[in-house]
Amino acid sequence: GKEKPAYKKVQTKYCANSYIEYEGKKYVKKGADMDSLRTLLPEDDAATAQWGNKWRMPTIENMEELIEWCDWFWVPNYNKTSVAGIMGVSKKNESFIFFPAAGFMFNKSLNEVGKFGAYWSSNLEKNVDYMQNMLDPSAKSMGFYFAWRWVRTNWDDRMFGMLVRAVCDPK
Repeated sequence: GKEKPAYKKVQTKYCANSYIEYEGKKYVKKGADMDSLRTLLPEDDAATAQWGNKWRMPTIENMEELIEWCDWFWVPNYNKTSVAGIMGVSKKNESFIFFPAAGFMFNKSLNEVGKFGAYWSSNLEKNVDYMQNMLDPSAKSMGFYFAWRWVRTNWDDRMFGMLVRAVCDPK
């Protein structure tokens, strides 16, 4: 059969609500059932799927701690590789982490390479703003974002192609 347009597809997992509220009226989203899932399960986690059970995508809390516990510096040419990005240097022990400014995918196009970085967390958006996305507020997830002057966490539409930086819990 004919493929339905993307805006008519309905999420059935990690669904924040099963209806749309608009101008005081509630509209049921056919085929959508609200669930309580706000963090990816291991079977849906890209890091676990690619690297195995010891690995996972970081939570938004992991990312917020990383931002707080590091001093951040823009690096225009990391290790003479011509790769721009941002480096976090630990305030505690001076170890460091580098995130390439690899941009993001939208409509099959790579955007902002060398200027911007976007990495997914394993969490849906915490405080859904229903006015921001009338069709499906659960279509947003949290992530780690940076450019040469700033670093922060924020939410974005799950339809964007963003990077994943795997983490491994010490055991």
